[in-house]
Amino acid sequence: MTARRIVVEINRTHAAIDASLMRMTQLTSSFLAANNEAKLPASAAQVALEDMVKGLTTIVEGRGQFVSAHHKMVEMKNASNLKNTEIGCSPGPICNPFQPVQPQTSHLREVS
Repeated sequence: MTARRIVVEINRTHAAIDASLMRMTQLTSSFLAANNEAKLPASAAQVALEDMVKGLTTIVEGRGQFVSAHHKMVEMKNASNLKNTEIGCSPGPICNPFQPVQPQTSHLREVS
């Protein structure tokens, strides 16, 4: 089902973004340690450090945009004929387990 593929891709994308953030912070830490080991003046690393932090900020902002897009996709699912289809969204701020999905009411009635 296409909806399940979307969930898999969303989860992979979230993981990739978070992995990128972790690698960027590890790189920043390693860069500072190497600069310290090399006994370079703080000013030598400043421009590169500022650019690394700008890159990190950009990734964090992109992550926020992706979380927003994910939320909008869930809203679209809930407004569609897939509303009652479980697609594997883990409980969290986007898929609130305390908001039960209301069953769709049928406009058909039994006639005797």
